[in-house]
Amino acid sequence: TLQMEPFELDMWFPTSIEYYHSDQTNKIKFIANSATTSDDLIESGNGNGQKAYIVVNGEWVEIHTSAHKFTVNELCWFMFNWGIPDEDSEKISFDDIDFGNNFDTSGAVYMDGMFATGFTFTKLDLSCFNTANVESMCQMFESCMNLKELDISSFNTENVADMCQMFDGCASLESIDVSHFDTGNVWDMTAMFNECSSLPKLDLSNFNTENVTTIKDMFNGCSSL
Repeated sequence: TLQMEPFELDMWFPTSIEYYHSDQTNKIKFIANSATTSDDLIESGNGNGQKAYIVVNGEWVEIHTSAHKFTVNELCWFMFNWGIPDEDSEKISFDDIDFGNNFDTSGAVYMDGMFATGFTFTKLDLSCFNTANVESMCQMFESCMNLKELDISSFNTENVADMCQMFDGCASLESIDVSHFDTGNVWDMTAMFNECSSLPKLDLSNFNTENVTTIKDMFNGCSSL
C-alpha cells in the first residue's frame, strides 16, 4: 500500500538539493516508479513514509522515488527558489527542471514565487501542471531573467485572483501564450509583465479585467512591444 502513496514535496525541498548544485550539475529531474536508491534521501512532506533518493548523473540532479507519483501540497510558495544571494553568497539556480509524467500539482492553491529568482532558467516545460485549484500566481516567474521558453499551455486560471508580478523581470522571454487565460476572478495585475523587454507581441484579447483593481506598471519596461 505504501508504494501507491505519493511522494509529496513541501516548501523545504530546495534546501534538500542545493548542496548538489554546481556549474556542471545544474538541472533537476523527477523520476517516479523507480527502483534506484542512494545514501542521500529525503522524506515525503506528508509523513506517509515515502522516500526519495538523490542521484547525481552528469548535469542532472535526479530525484528518484518508488512511489507512483510526486505531489505538492497547497502551499508551493517559492518551492524552486533558492533566494536572492547577497555579495558574500553563491548564486544558486538550476537551468532546467524535467518534471516527467508523474508530477501532480492538482492540490496546489498558492504558487506564489514558485520559480522566482530562477536566474539561470533558460526554459521551463510546465505542460504537466494542473492549476485548476490555484488561487494565486503572484511572482511565479519573477526574475527568471534568462528564461526564453515557457510552456504554460496547460494552465487553468479560472480560480486565480492574483497575477501581480507573474512575469516581472523575465527580460529574455521572447514569446508567451496567455491567450487562453481565464482572468475573470483576477483583481491584481500589478507589474505582471514588468521589464519583459524582449517580448515583441502579446495577445491579451481574451483578458477579462472587470474585477481588476490595479494594473500599475503592468507593461513597464516592455520596450520591444
